[in-house]
Amino acid sequence: MKNAPLAAIILLIIGFGNLRSDSGNQPQIIMDALEVANISVSSAAVSWVTDQKTSSNWVEIRPVDKDSVTTFKDKYPIPNYVHYVDITGLKPAGEYIFRFGSDTQTWDNHGGWYPFSTLQSTQPVSPMAILCRALDAYGNPLERVLVRIRAVQEGRGPSLPRTLLTAANGWWNTTFTDLVSPDGTLYGATAGDRLIVDYLVNYWSSYTDSSAVLSGESPQNLGQVNIPVYDPSQGTKGDLDGNGAINIFDMLEILKILGGQITPPLDERLSFAADLDSDGSVNIMDLLALLQILSSTV
Repeated sequence: MKNAPLAAIILLIIGFGNLRSDSGNQPQIIMDALEVANISVSSAAVSWVTDQKTSSNWVEIRPVDKDSVTTFKDKYPIPNYVHYVDITGLKPAGEYIFRFGSDTQTWDNHGGWYPFSTLQSTQPVSPMAILCRALDAYGNPLERVLVRIRAVQEGRGPSLPRTLLTAANGWWNTTFTDLVSPDGTLYGATAGDRLIVDYLVNYWSSYTDSSAVLSGESPQNLGQVNIPVYDPSQGTKGDLDGNGAINIFDMLEILKILGGQITPPLDERLSFAADLDSDGSVNIMDLLALLQILSSTV
């Protein structure tokens, strides 16, 4: 389709002009960045992001050798892209499986559920605190950003992530000395280790900072990070030229994409506006959807 002439695309529109989408179907919720973190002898945390704001977010968990299921819920009451559920009351060295969901959507690993194990035991270590502040590109604090922290020692793979959320003022803080290795033992993070910190603001906006090195001082202030934030709810499907209206000029823009005059990767705003059916790509079906919008406004 990249090299197809515009005339051929227009003829294709005419040929499929009577197609109609089922607007009554609720769009599928898309999930990303699932992670099980903060694993201890008796607890863990499950987090993920979605491409739609949801307020009903839950995790169902059970031991691998039992049928009893326990449900835990995200306690945050406001619809959001970021979801975080604490799992408690687990047994040491326990093997568990879980599935989870957001609103009407459930993810269960194709029926196999997702596995994880708790720690067998822990050894007390001296707490060492780190803190940082997340801001947007304009210096405004970012609340409820999903923060995932890993330590990396030279010649060794990274620790499992420690996951938390930023406060209303954008700050987060945690203790890095209880980070866990992939085998379930304490990682033993110490001065000189490098930190990898991933920030997930929503489904579309993320940022990774790997510049920090543990100093051994407590608390260690990492300063602030400025994260460019994209939220498609601020845009409009079909408004490709961003002028606030959907008209023939938007049709010309999508024809340029399909005809190859505008080549991927598209910027986030244009990609959102052009992907009218939200299937993750810009194709002839988006062109037909835009044609239907234009025909209904005539």
